[in-house]
Amino acid sequence: AILVDILGDTESILASDRRFLLGNWIRDALQFAQGEEDIHFYNFNAKLQVSIWGNNYTLPLYDYANKFWSGMIQEYYAKRWYVFFDIVLKSLVDGVPIDKKVLNERLFLEAELPFFMLETKTYPTTEQGDSILIARQLFNKYHLSLNDIHSPKKSSAKKGYSLKHRVH
Repeated sequence: AILVDILGDTESILASDRRFLLGNWIRDALQFAQGEEDIHFYNFNAKLQVSIWGNNYTLPLYDYANKFWSGMIQEYYAKRWYVFFDIVLKSLVDGVPIDKKVLNERLFLEAELPFFMLETKTYPTTEQGDSILIARQLFNKYHLSLNDIHSPKKSSAKKGYSLKHRVH
């Protein structure tokens, strides 16, 4: 529930700035289309390039060019997180290790393939909302939680930092 909330908030702040809109990326790619077949081809490749990069989840360039843009958070990344948590919960309930092959297959079939191949949604090309106002709202929402992140006192025994995070 916390992650779903954070993803929604991330989507809203990104949507408030034209430089973080998936719709602009796709619109720019589609300007080269000369027919219906081209539209599908350019849409597919524009989404593929900013998501998994290749056409198979086993490629070494997997997630190479991932972008955190409005449109991708809810339509792509959130769906991947849902699959991941479903697999983790099933693993915990069954008392077995996570099967990485099953995880990768489900990520591809349930989140990635639908996004770049099957999804025909039109994404906004103009910003929505006021970035400053949204940032203030998010600060007010999260600043108490951020105050609960503590850095340990430096000691000669431990080098580096660890974070203690308490969720309200």
